[in-house]
Amino acid sequence: KTEIATNMLEIDSLQQKIQGMGLSDQDRAQIEKITGLRKKVMEIGGQSALLKVTGQPGELDALVEKQYHPAVLALQQAHQEFVTMQEVAYENDRKDFDGRTRVIVLMSALGVALTIVAILIGTGFLIRSIRRPLILANELAASIAKGDLSMQIDTSRRDEFGDLMTSLAAMSESLGRMVQQVRHNTDSIAIASSEIA
Repeated sequence: KTEIATNMLEIDSLQQKIQGMGLSDQDRAQIEKITGLRKKVMEIGGQSALLKVTGQPGELDALVEKQYHPAVLALQQAHQEFVTMQEVAYENDRKDFDGRTRVIVLMSALGVALTIVAILIGTGFLIRSIRRPLILANELAASIAKGDLSMQIDTSRRDEFGDLMTSLAAMSESLGRMVQQVRHNTDSIAIASSEIA
């Protein structure tokens, strides 16, 4: 009797904890079914205690056999149904979680791939934006070194390459003025030499 009362208190406590969790409507309906079956088992248990004291011989056995055992089996079956429902819900949640995990991994991989592609494209544009003006500046410097000071130099850029082109243009103009001055001085010397001669 004491053990049954202790077990009932533990079952009540466990059932209250379960009811406090986020249950579905189907879970709540099963808990209500279990509660009803437990009440029925307890009522039959109370009747059997009365029959034990006041009943006729055989009445207690008949009550236990025809009502108590089937009620206990029905309660056990309801508990098993609840457990099965939870196992199915767990399996469905696990499959859903696995599916979401796959989607998250796929989206992350796609995001990383897109990021890498964007970095590569950006790197290509950056290299081209550095390489083209550098090649142009190099060609310009080579032309100036060969003595060709007639090249048109674009100084419209507003970055370091624009500054480099401006410096090359200034150098070309300065060299051009020097060359003209040297020619002028050479012509002057030639005229003076011819006059002296």
